[in-house]
Amino acid sequence: MSDVTAVVLSLGEPYVERALASLRCQTSRAAAIVRIDHVRPFHRAMNEAAAQVGTPFFLQLDADMIANDWCVEELRAAMEDDTGMATGPLWDPLMGVEPGIKLFRTECVRQLLFRDRISPDVDFYQRLPAHAWRAAFVLPSRPSRSAATPWPTFGRHEPDYTPAYAYKRAHLLGVRYRRRRDFAGLRWRYERLLKSSHPLAVLARIALVAGVFRDGTDASSDADTVEEALWMHRFVNQPVSDAAEPHQPVASTAGNCELFTSWHDVGVHCRRAMDSPMFRRLLDAADRSQQTGVWYQRLGLCHGVIFGACGTARLQGACAVLAELMAAPPAS
Repeated sequence: MSDVTAVVLSLGEPYVERALASLRCQTSRAAAIVRIDHVRPFHRAMNEAAAQVGTPFFLQLDADMIANDWCVEELRAAMEDDTGMATGPLWDPLMGVEPGIKLFRTECVRQLLFRDRISPDVDFYQRLPAHAWRAAFVLPSRPSRSAATPWPTFGRHEPDYTPAYAYKRAHLLGVRYRRRRDFAGLRWRYERLLKSSHPLAVLARIALVAGVFRDGTDASSDADTVEEALWMHRFVNQPVSDAAEPHQPVASTAGNCELFTSWHDVGVHCRRAMDSPMFRRLLDAADRSQQTGVWYQRLGLCHGVIFGACGTARLQGACAVLAELMAAPPAS
């Protein structure tokens, strides 16, 4: 008899049946499937799930995830006596391979609970050692079931990637990296998006930058984020225009704040002229560059396109955010 319950978190997505069907095909079938419907935010859904589970372990599967057949079996095999959670890679068509599917020890979740944080899953993971638990990071031993997944994973993340959803998700990631002062994570995510062939990858990179420059007191509402996403989607898909060439930004040998401000001003020009081709050419050049200050270039350019003309105080504040972010030690 299995000692794992499968928990499916759903907000009413039309494709939740895909997730449920993948659980019925497991080589090690779950003892039960528990659905947590229309519970938000995430930390409340996870705590409610732990309260309902009647087995020592539970697998978390979101409605937009599809588990490979051996997901439960291999994650369960990684749970030793002191393991509070086991997590394995997931394939996402926009983001690529990323941490995804997780198996939890029910006792551990009931003891620690998920808290109301900007990244409740990261917060939970970081608190494990203080309570004598550890996390296991597991690589699958078998190839993925789908030919669309080029790397071994435990499943696929297949949401409905509309421009609004892609922008909102990447924007939230940017907010989280800024709040956690996790420049290494930001760089990793940006570079994953650089390698992505998804048609919304450029939009997601811009959204990631937008999130970096917003905090808890300056974060857009859902409605504002959707409006920004749709405007930015129209902008990045503008046809070639006859707009005048902007002044070239200063060389990469300039000071960081001067570099950021100069590239911001070019981004403002591109926004005003709706000159997406120029923006894309400059962003591509910055993304290929190995020069010092490249992050001030690419983030300054995107900042200008996102926020438009800004006063000196706001630009100095943005420079300070970047300086603090890049000086921070790697997030644990």
